Amino acid sequence: MNKHHIHINYFYLCFVAIFVKFAILELEHQIKLFYKWGSLMTNMRKTFLLFSLSIAFSVYADIQKCTSVCNITVSDQSKTFLTDLDDTIVKRVFEDKPRMTWWQEMIVNSYIYLKKHPHMIMHPITTIYDNFHYLQRVEPMESCTLQHVHKLQQQKIRVLVATARPYYVADRTEEQLKKIGLDFSINNEDLAHLNDKLIGPTVDKDGNKITPSAVYKNGIIYCGTQDKGLTVLDFEQKTGIYPSVYIDDKKPLAASVDDAMKKAGKPCTTYLYEPAIAG
Repeated sequence: MNKHHIHINYFYLCFVAIFVKFAILELEHQIKLFYKWGSLMTNMRKTFLLFSLSIAFSVYADIQKCTSVCNITVSDQSKTFLTDLDDTIVKRVFEDKPRMTWWQEMIVNSYIYLKKHPHMIMHPITTIYDNFHYLQRVEPMESCTLQHVHKLQQQKIRVLVATARPYYVADRTEEQLKKIGLDFSINNEDLAHLNDKLIGPTVDKDGNKITPSAVYKNGIIYCGTQDKGLTVLDFEQKTGIYPSVYIDDKKPLAASVDDAMKKAGKPCTTYLYEPAIAG
């Protein structure tokens, strides 16, 4: 091998060595960037998770849990006991021995309902769905529920209901309740002028105009799909009556009322109902 070839190989090896060195440095740089951004993304995910948890915690922080409605009471006659209905005060069950099969009775009840409310003829799915109420009876959620409600009413405590049921099952709801001895019009006679009247906000939480759809009747606020918290708040603005306690088996609905009362500056203890034994 002559000197010329040696010089070429030497410069070639130097070039390769320099190239490899820079390649290694660039690779190390990219690895550092990767870990830096990876760490950053991890930290961002952790921050987002903690932020989300903090929001959830702040929303539900003041909501207390209760395993029995019968443990919740108010002692002052000037205070109001507000509660959800289904799966809190009562549970719905199908009739033990229906005269017809459920689908036959549903069709018959739908026909009767449409005869009474012809404007609902364009809403057959809603009509059929809501007629499940006509196929069901209700039972007290707990063995002590009836006695507890009666005791509050005997003490002249105002007991009100805020339910997600729609207003057009109000008559059936009262029929179901009276069969088991519940009447929420007791101690609410002064609100009789509000019977069958629309209540609820005219704007939603985002400031958009809406038409109130909730209706009050005989101690029961039929909220339907309307926001419970805003509905209870509007009820307070119309009547001056606000809940001292509120009980609901659904956390978002409990939070809705709790948040509305806080913003209005009204003291209200909110409970999430989680029965140990349903029955």
